[in-house]
This record gives sequence, structure tokens and C-alpha cells, in this order.
Amino acid sequence: MPLYFIHVSNLAELKSPRLEPKIHLDLPFQMLDWNSGLSSEKISHNPWSLRCHKQQLSRMRSESKDRKLFKFLLLENVVHHFSYPCILDLKMGTRQHGDDASEEKAARQMKKCEQSTSATLGVRLCGMQVYQLNTGHYLCRNKYYGRGLSAEGFGQALQQYMHNGRGLRRDLFEPILHKLHSLKAVLERQASYRFYSSSLLIIYEGKKSEAPASVNSGQLVARQKTAEELHGGNPGPVAPPPPAAGDTPRAADPPSHPDSSSCPALPLTPLPPSPSAPSPQQQQQPPLVDVRMIDFAHSTFKGFRGDTAVHDGPDRGYVLGLESLIQILEGLQAESHQ
Repeated sequence: MPLYFIHVSNLAELKSPRLEPKIHLDLPFQMLDWNSGLSSEKISHNPWSLRCHKQQLSRMRSESKDRKLFKFLLLENVVHHFSYPCILDLKMGTRQHGDDASEEKAARQMKKCEQSTSATLGVRLCGMQVYQLNTGHYLCRNKYYGRGLSAEGFGQALQQYMHNGRGLRRDLFEPILHKLHSLKAVLERQASYRFYSSSLLIIYEGKKSEAPASVNSGQLVARQKTAEELHGGNPGPVAPPPPAAGDTPRAADPPSHPDSSSCPALPLTPLPPSPSAPSPQQQQQPPLVDVRMIDFAHSTFKGFRGDTAVHDGPDRGYVLGLESLIQILEGLQAESHQ
């Protein structure tokens, strides 16, 4: 990962009391929990992401003083090739504190694990945004919502993540499960690696295109650059089930928001159908899905930068989290076919 040194000649911009979002989307976000205070407000940015950015800038301002040279890690935007990214952020493992954590921090992290699904499932929800076709909104959850979920509520949250407001995305189960099985097989072969406090991102394209079979060149370029030309299986239930008792209730759906308009197609002379031409079903593309391990600040392995603590065998807490995810998703997949 590249390390950048940035010289700041004017600290006024860094010390600005407010951070205004630079990029406004046409799609509103809806934060459906009681911590954000934005459950009924139409906004053009993810409120939780903006809050995290503001906290980071505030931390930088407090530490900057007269400094003009700052070190930054250049991070990859893993959703840049998605048009309507649906993101699930999962804190993995049964232990969240690193080997270098103080006793106080280790105690706090262990308490969080004990009071959440981290202890029982090896995974807990830290964040989620899902594009809803029926409203044109993103449904958002944050880490406080995830900490309060029971094991049953966590399963229902996964189902909500797989639901687009009109039906269950059955076409997503196989590609996501395939990637989770592959990751589990790799981690089970690793000795001494520990991924404390790391996360797993599951991402899929939230809107499938309804473009006709014949497209012009402009549409073809858009298809290559975006993930809107995706097709899935048959829709499932009309709406996801309500959260389990004790979980945060779902707020009322906001008014519908019109979809973004598409560019008009140039007139083309249709070609006669060929007997060997593939059917529309054969032309359908698999859904765009990605699974990423992220956040390795507290990860370690034997011989890493002089770490004295040496762990034996694979990271069983992380593997437990993957097993729980696989079991829950396979159960949802089976239920969707009944």
C-alpha cells in the first residue's frame, strides 16, 4: 500500500470547522436506526461515512498544531466499479484487540464481543447500505445497530441485505457463498496468522439494467464501465421479515424517488434473428459480487516486525465467523426455494 507525504501550505483548509460533502449523489440515503436522527430525512450522502470523515479531520486538527507535513496511506475505493453498491461491513472473529493493546482497551474490546454476536457467531454487523428498488433509497445501518443484534436478528439483517425492496436477490447466494467457501479454505491452511479487529466487506451491484437485447456502442461502453447490466434470479418475498424482539424496528418507507434517467439509444437497423444466436437467458450476465478482507492494523503472524506473541494454527475466531455466515446464507437460500 503506497505511503504518501503531503505538504500542507495552508492549514486553514485543514482546520475548517466543517466538512462539506464534495460529491452529491442523486440517490437519497435513509438511516434506519435511532442513533442518527436522520431516519426520515432525504440526504445525498451516507450519514455514517460523513460522520467518520469529520471525526478523522477533527483528530488531525487537534494533532496538527504547526505541522505542515502529514503521512497518508492511499486506500483503494473497492466500490468504484459499482453503480449502486450494496455494502455489508462485518467485524470478523471472536477477539477484537491486538496483541499490543493495553489492558483497558483489551477489556473494552472483550466486553463488546461478549455483548454481541462476535462471541457466539464470530461475526457482527458494523455497517450496511442496501439500495431499495421500491423507493430509490439506500437503507443504512451502523455499528451501534449491529452491536444490539441477537443471533436471530443478525440472520434477519443478512436477509435484509439480500433484499432489494421488491424481492430477495436469489441470484446472489451462489457467488457470495462460493467466495466465502474459498476464503475459508485459504484461511484454514494458514498457520500463525491472526486478523484481530479486521473486517470483511461483501459488495454487490444493487440495480440490474432493463436494457433491450440490441444496444448501441455508447451503451456498450457504459456496460463495460458500470455494473448496471446485471441480471439475477426470480424475486423472493415482497418484503423482508421484521427484526427479532429487542432489535431496532424498521422505520416507515419514505416516498418513492424516481430512478436516474438513461441516455436515449441511437436508432439502429435491427438485424434478423439468427438460429444460432443466444437466447436472452444466455445473454444474461452473472451478478457483480466482491468479497474483501480489510483493516489489518492489528493483524500479525510469526516473524512480523518483531512481534513477540506467536500464535499456532489458523485464526479459529475468523473461521468461526465465516462458518456462521455460510450457514446463515445457505439457510436463507434453502428457504427461498421452498
